[in-house]
Amino acid sequence: MSEPIHPAVRVGHTHLKVADLERALGFWRDVLGFAVTQRMGRQAVITTISG
Repeated sequence: MSEPIHPAVRVGHTHLKVADLERALGFWRDVLGFAVTQRMGRQAVITTISG
């Protein structure tokens, strides 16, 4: 059985590679509420939770 992550843990800078960018953007932006801050061709940067 796994243990919960300690509440002081913070996630920093991460890189994700996805097969379908538009679908991934829809999830991170529309479902989780993150903001797309930059598009570079077939790449995107998603940085903060919009609010």
